[in-house]
Amino acid sequence: MPTRHKPAPPGRVPVPRGGKGAAPRVLSAVALVCAGVALAHWPALSAQAFSLDDPQYVLENPLVRNPSWSAAARFLREVRKPSTVAGYYQPLTMISLMLDTALGGRPDDLRVYHRTSLALHVANTALILLLLYRLFGSVLAAAATALLFGVHPLTVEPVPWVAERKTLLAAFFALACLGMYVSYTQRRTWPRYAGCAALYLLALLSKPTTTPLPLLLVLVDYWPLRRLSWRSVTEKIPLLIIGVASAVVTILSQRGAAGLASPTGYDPLRGGLTIGHNLVFYLRTIVWPVGLTWHYPFPEPFALSQPAVLAGVIGTPLLLVTLAISWRWTRALLVGGLFFIVALLPTLNIVGFTYIIAAHKFTYLPVVGLLLPLNAWLARLLSAPAHRPAYAWRLVLGGTLLALAALEAHATRGYLDAWQDTERLYRYMLDRTPQAYAVRYNLGVFLERQKRVDEAVREYQHVIAQRPDHWRAQAALGNIFVQRAQPAEALPYLDAAVRLKPNDVGACRNLGFALAALGRTAEAVTHYQRVRALDPSDVWVRLSLGRALAAGNRFEEALACYDEALRLNPASARAHFDRGVALGRMNRAEEAVAEYRRALEIEPDYAAAREQLEATLRWLGARQDR
Repeated sequence: MPTRHKPAPPGRVPVPRGGKGAAPRVLSAVALVCAGVALAHWPALSAQAFSLDDPQYVLENPLVRNPSWSAAARFLREVRKPSTVAGYYQPLTMISLMLDTALGGRPDDLRVYHRTSLALHVANTALILLLLYRLFGSVLAAAATALLFGVHPLTVEPVPWVAERKTLLAAFFALACLGMYVSYTQRRTWPRYAGCAALYLLALLSKPTTTPLPLLLVLVDYWPLRRLSWRSVTEKIPLLIIGVASAVVTILSQRGAAGLASPTGYDPLRGGLTIGHNLVFYLRTIVWPVGLTWHYPFPEPFALSQPAVLAGVIGTPLLLVTLAISWRWTRALLVGGLFFIVALLPTLNIVGFTYIIAAHKFTYLPVVGLLLPLNAWLARLLSAPAHRPAYAWRLVLGGTLLALAALEAHATRGYLDAWQDTERLYRYMLDRTPQAYAVRYNLGVFLERQKRVDEAVREYQHVIAQRPDHWRAQAALGNIFVQRAQPAEALPYLDAAVRLKPNDVGACRNLGFALAALGRTAEAVTHYQRVRALDPSDVWVRLSLGRALAAGNRFEEALACYDEALRLNPASARAHFDRGVALGRMNRAEEAVAEYRRALEIEPDYAAAREQLEATLRWLGARQDR
C-alpha cells in the first residue's frame, strides 16, 4: 500500500557521484551537447527576418544604434518610462544589443546579434546539463536531457528573434542562480548567497518574467534537495523583497511606456479559461511540436465552443489532480509540474502586456521544471547494475534518445528556415494563423517599406476587415492615400483612426492634410491645432496650420504659426516662403520680398520662391511707375 513521504532531515543535499574522476566525463558531455545544439541552430546565424517588435529594439532605437556610455546610463536610468522601447524596464537586454552594435551588428546584417543569442542558448543548455548533474549525479542522463532541451523546436524563437535577447539573457542568469543555489545548499556561506541574489537581480534586469525564481528555489528545496524547512523558506525573504520591488518597477514602466491592461478584461472566468487553455496548449506543443508559430491570437469567440478552450477546461483540472495523486508515490511529478506552472505565471496573460494568448518563447525557462522529473527517471534507468541485459537496455534507451533528438533537430531546422527573411516569416505565420491580424499589419508595413504599396494596401484592408478597430491599419491606409493625393479616399480611414486613437500625431496630421486638400480648412485647423499641442517640435504642422489659417484670411494667426516654425527651425526655406505669401496677401510686399530672398539664400533652387520674388518685384516696380 502506498505511503506518504517522510520528511527528510534539513541539510540533506545530494552530491554528484563520481568524485574528481567525473570531471573529464562531465566536460566531454558539455562539449558534445553544446556542439550538437550549435549545429542544430546554426541556420539562425543567417536569419535576416525582423519580427513584430524588432524595429524598436534595433532598427529604430537611437541608443542601440549609437553605442556609448551615456546610452547605457540612459537604459539604466529610465526606470518608470523607458523612452526607446514601448515596454517594461529591461536595461541589461538593451545594453547587450547595444554592445552587439558596437561589435559590428547592423539592421541590414543581423549576424552579430544572432551570434550572441546562439552563444547564450548554448550556454543555457550547458548550465542545464551541469544543474541536472549536480542534482541527480548522472552524466549521461543530464547530457541526454540537456540535449533534448537544446535542440527542441520550442527553443528556436529566442535565437533569431532579436528582441527576444531578453528571454535568453534572463534564462542565463536564472539558471546560473539555480546552480549557485545548489552550491549554497551544500555549503551555506554568505558569498554564495550573495551570488544567488546578484544573479537573480541580473535576471530581473534582463526580463522581469523571472520574478517567481525564489518560489522555484523553494520547490527545489522540497525536491530533489529535500531540505525544505522554515529556515530554508525564510532564507528566501531577501530574494522575495527583490522580486516584489522588481514587480512594482515592471508595472510602472510597462504602464508608462506602453500602457497596461488585462486581455481578459479583469473577468475571472475569462482569466481561468486563459490559464487552462495555455497550460494544456503548451504541454501539447512540447510533446508534439508541429506547425509552430510565434503568434497565437486569442481564439474568437473565446468560449467553450472553441476546441482549444474546451481542452483547457477539461485538461487542466485533470492535470492538477494527476499531480496531486502522484505525490503519494513520488515528489518528482508534483514539483516538476508546479515548477512549470509557477514559472509560467507572469506570462499566462492575466495582466496584459501582449495581445496574443500564447507564445512558445514563454516556455523557455519554465520547461526546466519538466526536465527535472525526466532527468530523475533517466538517471534511475541508467544507474542499473552493469550486467548484459541492463547494458543492452541502455543501448536501446540511448538510441531512442538520440533518434528523438535528431527528430527535434530536424524540426528546429525547418522552423529556422522561416526566419531567413521578413516576408517569408510573416507569410509562414499567416499560413498557420490566418486570423493573426497583427502579423498581417506588420506584413503591410514591410511591403510599404519595400515600395510595394498596392500589396500593402491589400494587407491593411484585410486587417480592417478583420478588426475595424485597428487604428494603426486605418492610419496607414489613410497615409497612403494622402501621399497619392487622394484626400477623399483617405478621409474615412483617417477619421476612423483619429476616432479610435485621438492622440495619434500622425493620423491627426494626415487628417488635417486631407481636410485642407478638400477645402475644409476650418476642420483642418482643428486637427492641426491638436497636433501642435501634442507635439511641440513639429515644424511641418505649424506650416500647414499657417497655410490653413491664411486660406481663411486669418493672416495674423498664420504669421504667428510661421514664426513658431522658424523658432524651431530657422533654416526652414518653406517657412520663409509661406510667410512671404501671407505678407503679400496682406499688401506688405516689401516684407514679402525679404522673406522670399531669405528662402532663396537657404535653398537657391527654390523655384516657387524665385517666381514669387520676381512677380512681387514686378508689382512693386509697376506701382512705383504709376
